[in-house]
Amino acid sequence: MLNREPDTTVAIAQSVYRDDEQITVTSLEMKFIKN
Repeated sequence: MLNREPDTTVAIAQSVYRDDEQITVTSLEMKFIKN
């Protein structure tokens, strides 16, 4: 995301509308997401 500021808010959602739904709110300055 070279065109966005590092403090831009983003959400990462997994298993949406399921019992094990997970939502993480962070910013683009987060360097790497590891599953």
